[in-house]
This record gives sequence, C-alpha cells and structure tokens, in this order.
Amino acid sequence: MKLISVRVLTNIVEKSVGMIGSEKPFPLFFTTRFGIHTFGMRFPIDVLILDPHFRIVKIAENVKPNRVLFWSPLFYNVVELPEGDINKHAIRTGQILTLTIV
Repeated sequence: MKLISVRVLTNIVEKSVGMIGSEKPFPLFFTTRFGIHTFGMRFPIDVLILDPHFRIVKIAENVKPNRVLFWSPLFYNVVELPEGDINKHAIRTGQILTLTIV
C-alpha cells in the first residue's frame, strides 16, 4: 500500500483548470471518466488511474504538455503527480493507494 498526499479537486472549474498556470506540479486527486488533457501546462506529469478500491489499474509516466490521455471508462479515480514521482516512490500497477488530503 502506498501513501500519497494530494489536493482534491471537487467541482468542474477546479477539474478543468487543474495545474494549468501553475509554476510547478503538485499531487492532485479528482474523478473523471476516460480521459484528461495537459493543454496549457508548462511541465510533464505522471498519472495514475485507480479502480473504485484505489488499486492502480493504469500508469502513464512523463505525460508531456499539450497531450490527451485516455483509459477505460470503467475507471474514474485519477491522481496526477509531478513527473518522476512514479519511479521515485516505486509505484506499480496493482498497488493500492491511500490518499491523505492536504
């Protein structure tokens, strides 16, 4: 089990903006179906897609700005991390995440 501290995005405005305009990346958690974009971002990010039990089902490392990432619409929990955090914390598919809110 991995512990990650995240900022939670709850409404459509927060989810739409995410890290756009931020000077540096920070961990985020939000729910959405099947895809995200990195348009307008200044840096690459790592992305985790989680099942309803917070088990990691998809990992995307180094998602560069101005890209789109899709996954199965069965999953809706998303964690965005600074690029390199997946390797730094040895995060792997199948692990269960515990999130703390900052």
